[in-house]
Amino acid sequence: MNTTKNILAYPVILHPEDDGNYCVEIPDINGGTWTQGENQNDALLMAHDAIGIMLDDVSEYPHASNIADIIVHDSDIKIMVSIDMNEYKKNKTTFKV
Repeated sequence: MNTTKNILAYPVILHPEDDGNYCVEIPDINGGTWTQGENQNDALLMAHDAIGIMLDDVSEYPHASNIADIIVHDSDIKIMVSIDMNEYKKNKTTFKV
């Protein structure tokens, strides 16, 4: 049994929209990955899932930026999102087409 932990943490930026939704930017994944959520909690869950999807088949994970170095606008929110890639891979659902 492999007990190596693959816990990663990446900064994400929540961009609030006028309708209460959030666009979510993950700058360190694939040169910048985007997702969205209906509220802050949903946006963070979507960021977690986007990180898992994008890194699922990667053998070397990208380096995480220092959150203090990320510049945001006044209304934007920067926060770290962590993911245990071992747990993500174990619990993901695969659909056959």
